[in-house]
Amino acid sequence: MSASLRSFILCGAAAAAVLVSSAVAQAQTCFVVDPVWRQQHIATQGALVGLVQGLQTAVSESLALSNEMYTSAVKVFTKQVDTSGQRVNTNKVGVNQALAATLMQEDRNQRVVKAQEEYGIGTGQGVNACKTISMMNGVNAALQVRSETALSWTAGLDVSPGSAKPLPDAVKLRLNNVSRADAAVLFDTTADDSAKSIVMAHMAGLPPAKPDSRLKSVEGEVMMQQARRVESLRSPALASLAAVAAASSKGSHGGTDFNSGNFGDDLSMLEALDKLIEQYGGGTAYDAWSAGLAGQAERGLLIELTRLRAMNMKLRQVDTEQRARLTAVVAGLLALETGGL
Repeated sequence: MSASLRSFILCGAAAAAVLVSSAVAQAQTCFVVDPVWRQQHIATQGALVGLVQGLQTAVSESLALSNEMYTSAVKVFTKQVDTSGQRVNTNKVGVNQALAATLMQEDRNQRVVKAQEEYGIGTGQGVNACKTISMMNGVNAALQVRSETALSWTAGLDVSPGSAKPLPDAVKLRLNNVSRADAAVLFDTTADDSAKSIVMAHMAGLPPAKPDSRLKSVEGEVMMQQARRVESLRSPALASLAAVAAASSKGSHGGTDFNSGNFGDDLSMLEALDKLIEQYGGGTAYDAWSAGLAGQAERGLLIELTRLRAMNMKLRQVDTEQRARLTAVVAGLLALETGGL
């Protein structure tokens, strides 16, 4: 409410108080019959009534304006509060969306890192995976070829069971290679296969005499049975000699160059086992392999352990075959001692 309106209201109230006081005083005294005074009194009273009515109108208008201003202020405040709430909610939604996107990206990154650690070539596939797998394949191939080579050599000897090579030819072979009787070539990885076969022939001796086609009698049958028995008793020793010779022989199995990890020259079984010892048995490559284990994840260590166990099973099989050959040799000697020739 303005200062002028406040002053106007105060003046009207004072005039009304004077008018009421004069009326009360007149009622207490006597009536005035002066027409001039009465006219002036009526005029003054009308003026005061007009002022009071004007004051009432002004007050009503002021109250209405105040109500409208208050209502408008409340509307504005409500709108501001609503707008502010919407902004806060919008900001919260944006922040939550950004937080969710950040968490999802972080989780995705962590999964990628974990997958890289568990399945990566450097940490999840074992130490030097490509070279190790190549080496394992080469060792398996060398072991397999050793068995195949030993069987072929045994069958190719003139003293092998079932051989029909004439005795003069066998004698000639040995006489022509009298100086080639050193058994050290059986363990030499650089010696050729023919030298090893000749040494094995010298060690086995001459093939037993067999009846020719003209000797078809009981004597011939007995002679043939004796020859087959000699060949049978020799066979465990021949199998063992062939296995020893084949262990140092390079077969055509598409072997592996372990130094480069690429397929190259074949390796004998002894050379392949030397490579295993170099890496896993404290050899020149053991320190590098042991240091590589420190950087492997759990999956990489399990793969490395699985490879070692698989190779251990393969070597146990080789050892079992060797023990079986020794048992066969001892059994042959026992049969020879008990049965005689």
